[in-house]
Amino acid sequence: MALLQLFLPEGWPLSASESAPVFHWTLLDGINLRAGSGALTELPRADEVTIIVPASRAVFMRAPLPPGNPSKLADVLAYAVEDRLLGDPETIHCVAGSRDEQGSAAIAVVDRTWMAQALMQLATVGVRPKRMVSEVFLAPLVEGAWSVVWTGHGGFVRTLREMGFALDAAGQGEAPVALVLALQEAAAEKNHVPQRIVVHSAPGHAPDLARWQQTLALPVETGSTWEWQRAEPTDGSINLLQGRFAPSRSGAELLVRYRAPVLLASAIVGAYLVITIGEFAWLSWQRHRLQAEMTREFKTLYPDAQISDAPLQMSRKLADARRARGQSDAGDFLALTASTAYGIASLGARVQSLQYERGKLQLDLLFATPESAESLKPRLNMPGLNTKVDSVSPAPNGSQAKITVTSAG
Repeated sequence: MALLQLFLPEGWPLSASESAPVFHWTLLDGINLRAGSGALTELPRADEVTIIVPASRAVFMRAPLPPGNPSKLADVLAYAVEDRLLGDPETIHCVAGSRDEQGSAAIAVVDRTWMAQALMQLATVGVRPKRMVSEVFLAPLVEGAWSVVWTGHGGFVRTLREMGFALDAAGQGEAPVALVLALQEAAAEKNHVPQRIVVHSAPGHAPDLARWQQTLALPVETGSTWEWQRAEPTDGSINLLQGRFAPSRSGAELLVRYRAPVLLASAIVGAYLVITIGEFAWLSWQRHRLQAEMTREFKTLYPDAQISDAPLQMSRKLADARRARGQSDAGDFLALTASTAYGIASLGARVQSLQYERGKLQLDLLFATPESAESLKPRLNMPGLNTKVDSVSPAPNGSQAKITVTSAG
């Protein structure tokens, strides 16, 4: 996966000093790292983009936070630091870092209009970043020290894991005023006063460290050479793309993220469909095989018969054969009346009339009490018989019901 790191020029896009500002970028493609500069329309393609914001664009401060997830407090963070801001809280975008044991957290403050315009300009060339961090987080973290990145015409300072600030250009080799004031403020508040200053300067722009040390009244050491081409955000970087500026996920991104579960679910559904279709096909084959076998047997026994439903025709032929031999069938008149008589007697009903035809016994029953079809259905449920209530009507001495009885076999 190709990872693009794009450095935004100072002043862009609200008041760019030149009509075609130069954008520095680095591209990590596998194990290969490339760096370059050019117009915004000349950026290389990448799978993921991180935007590096000039240090002057983000201000960091610490403040106590209300309970809750810091990432979901974007709308109230501006009011948490309102007394320390000069502008309207409605015009700024705030993002909180991790909360410490006292409930305080570092809060990054950015101009909302600038951020919206920057993201809109990037979107016009197809750049939709996943992260946007201040360049102060490019400075190395040094235990007990403040890390200063010095480019000769300015720079920035990393004071803590989630804190830092921009530096102005120093004149005549003097230490930057912002650095002097920050150290004085830390000493006055007795809050995270560094033991030393480590300076990472760009090639050919090393400051007068002895003069800095004299002004700052702290040891000033030389750090590694500053090369923006090899710099990347370290642990503790606060992503500014939260709250209203949080990136939305496209369908392709969601597919990549959930590819494994989707493939697993698809495999399960596919296997279920294959098994279900296979079972249905096997049962259908068995059904056709049995029907063909029954048709063949029926054709063997009755070669002159027209076959439409072999099982039903065989059942009727069997009943006829039994009757021809004097054997009773469950659907015969005597068998049905014998099976029905006990159930009707137990209901306290009297038979008014009966009619039998082709295994179907129809009865007119007289009940001494008013009845309804709903009340009769469960009471007429007799073993071995299928009973249907055709109608129920009022009678002078109770109610009259017409029922039809057939053998369950």
